[in-house]
Amino acid sequence: MTTAKRALIYLTIFAIIAIGGGIFVTNGILRPVAKADAEYTADFTNVSGLRVGNDVRRLGTRVGKVSPPSNCTATPAGTPPARGSRSA
Repeated sequence: MTTAKRALIYLTIFAIIAIGGGIFVTNGILRPVAKADAEYTADFTNVSGLRVGNDVRRLGTRVGKVSPPSNCTATPAGTPPARGSRSA
């Protein structure tokens, strides 16, 4: 086997592994959450910066999104506040 042919085989193997690893990492970061498997609630004393639609992350992986509480009314801007927030 010639050196050029061997180098081409190694390059092909590396490219397959690199593409597969890239797909694996991208899927782990951008994994869509299709539906809620479980629903959790929390009461906060301060929710500054918490908005409906924000990502919920566990150990850096997105596991869900902040949803509005069922007893929430819309703010003048049209975006419901997260639980415990005050409208100004």
